[in-house]
Amino acid sequence: MAFDAKGKVVDEKDWKVNFSLAAENKAADKKSKITATLDIKGSDIGGAKASMNASIEYNEKKAITAKPSLNIEISDEFNVGVSVKTDLAKAQEIRPQFVWKPAGKDSFYWARADMTRSWFMVGCDQKLNENINHSFELLYGAGKDFKGFYGQPV
Repeated sequence: MAFDAKGKVVDEKDWKVNFSLAAENKAADKKSKITATLDIKGSDIGGAKASMNASIEYNEKKAITAKPSLNIEISDEFNVGVSVKTDLAKAQEIRPQFVWKPAGKDSFYWARADMTRSWFMVGCDQKLNENINHSFELLYGAGKDFKGFYGQPV
């Protein structure tokens, strides 16, 4: 059995706020959860655009998981953001990122990290011409337990 309700809290020119509430019960598996989600978008914050999504989940084990994320479009070319997963006592995941999409190009480049696993990544997605498109990402693991390529942290 499942339930899902959605609503608009604010629907203005520069601000949009949506809220949803969902519940799910799987009697055969003895699993259930309730999830509340808030989506906020601001289209003119001193020249930048921002969006935030935050969800909180409560399950049959009485565990609470929160997943907030924030993205700020500084300009048409640059974005910064972060996403987190937490049980409200400790962060299980912290993932910042930076994205550059050069004006007039069909390509973008990024740098991101997984702070809890000590992974650092850089990459690109490039369309060189109509027939050639490629994506690359280099991952560097700084954690002591990271198993990389031929024993190296990449």
